[in-house]
Amino acid sequence: MSKEFLSCVANGGRVRTIKVKGHPEQYMKVCYLNGKSYSGEVHTKKKLSDVSVYRNNDELIDLGDNLFKKQILRVGDWIYGDGKLEVTKDYLKQIAENFKKGVLENVFVPLTHSDDPRDNTGDVKEVEVSKDGKTLEAVLSVDDNAAQLIRDKKVKGVSCSIEENYMDKEKKKNVGSVLRHVALVLEPYIKGLAPFEQLSDKQANYVVLSDFQNPLDSNLKKTLNISKEKKIMKKSEKLLADIEKMKVDNQKLLADKEKELADSKKALEDKDAELKRLADEKALADKAKVEAETIALADKFVTEGKLTPAQKDSFTKILSEFGANEIQLADDNKTSVKELLTDLIEKNAKIALGDEGGTAEGGQPEEIPAETKEALEVTGVSEEDYNKYGKEMNADEISKKLQEQK
Repeated sequence: MSKEFLSCVANGGRVRTIKVKGHPEQYMKVCYLNGKSYSGEVHTKKKLSDVSVYRNNDELIDLGDNLFKKQILRVGDWIYGDGKLEVTKDYLKQIAENFKKGVLENVFVPLTHSDDPRDNTGDVKEVEVSKDGKTLEAVLSVDDNAAQLIRDKKVKGVSCSIEENYMDKEKKKNVGSVLRHVALVLEPYIKGLAPFEQLSDKQANYVVLSDFQNPLDSNLKKTLNISKEKKIMKKSEKLLADIEKMKVDNQKLLADKEKELADSKKALEDKDAELKRLADEKALADKAKVEAETIALADKFVTEGKLTPAQKDSFTKILSEFGANEIQLADDNKTSVKELLTDLIEKNAKIALGDEGGTAEGGQPEEIPAETKEALEVTGVSEEDYNKYGKEMNADEISKKLQEQK
């Protein structure tokens, strides 16, 4: 059974047995609750009428349900009281649909039109419209006394109690016409309805009521037991096959996920390697660019006479290695080594490139102060050597340098 069907039954739903359309040998249980229906399993009717199971006097005993099929309403116009009841195909269809929806939880079969429980003989099991749509048919389940009255033809007719414009108390919605009960009567109000048809005669179940045990009964039990065991085995085998298939499917799914994870990991590693390669290439390109810019700047200063060729290499090495480094200035400002060194050289006077030491711009040596000249005379250093080795040295240092060279 489906979970929905079992839940409906557990919550007090009304269960009905209905035929499967197009398969007269099959039937199914349907649970109705709160205007909704939930289907159970489809069953095939077991016919035991071909099996010889007897009393000692060979009398067949019918223990089937007291089920009767009966036409209860048909298309037409009917006068009642001061009004008229117009029964159409849609009218019949609405009654059948409301019955199947379980709008009323119980539709009884009383003796005459009565709401007294003591007059009730059973209930209505099924309601459906005929194939031509012109009649409404019902399956009635009644007690033994009512069934005997019907079999003896002491009760030949039925009369429907129909409530039109029924208000669903829970949904507060008008659902149309509903069948309240089907009364057993002597003379029906609506004529021309087909007589009762006992369904239990068509599919009677028989049992032995004596100590005599017919061999066929024993064989029947064995056959039924074997059939039952085969069904259980077949279901078990199918269940095991489903479990094995599920295992295979899960293993394949796991393998697919592992491959997907491995592919994702490799793709990520490849991406990281590519990013590193691009970063290395960019670093090399940036370094080459800085070196090219440094060399171009050094060449510019040499051309402008602010650097000597001998100073060019030192300048380019300093800027290539440390040019981007920042220096904290006294005024809390920051500048790079490149900016500071470039600014200092830009502000220097031009150097004449006639010799390594160079001269001031214009090609003429600067005038040496008198006191410096005196120092040069004492140490024996010429003004030419002074200009050659630079003004950053005093006369004694220049003299020492000359002595080292000799």
